[in-house]
Amino acid sequence: MVEFLLNEGLDREAIWPMLNLTKTSLERGLKKVKKQDLLEQILALSNCKTTERIEFRKTP
Repeated sequence: MVEFLLNEGLDREAIWPMLNLTKTSLERGLKKVKKQDLLEQILALSNCKTTERIEFRKTP
């Protein structure tokens, strides 16, 4: 993914903060550098894992 983004003209300083590797952080990082159009290509190159979020709350 890093190599792909470097080849697309992004600076290393713009790429490294995005390496949290969640879809949300990648979307935010690409939006910041105005390269949102690369998201679909990156997702196609990667192994995506679907997760489920479980929240616990106190009942009144």
